[in-house]
Amino acid sequence: SCPDSPDVSYLSIAGSRSGRMQYWAPFVPTNVILNRIEGENDGLVSIRSAKWGTYVGKFELDHIEMINYPLKFQRAEPWDMWDKVAKLCQEASPTNEG
Repeated sequence: SCPDSPDVSYLSIAGSRSGRMQYWAPFVPTNVILNRIEGENDGLVSIRSAKWGTYVGKFELDHIEMINYPLKFQRAEPWDMWDKVAKLCQEASPTNEG
């Protein structure tokens, strides 16, 4: 176990698709299994498991889309998610403090 540092702000995000066939094909079976065990998931990580520190929300993306790995012919772009991550990092930056 690795304890959280009191000097670090921990933020987490998660992904999930609304339709099973929107997942990258190899993730369909893992999505089904995870959905039965832990609920909504991105095909590899459940939302319940992804929550750590301050949970900032879920995006309509599967795991491959979240990491922007171009394996799918039709995929959602992760830029809204990454824009939010960048803004949160900028807000948390020590140089952003008065």
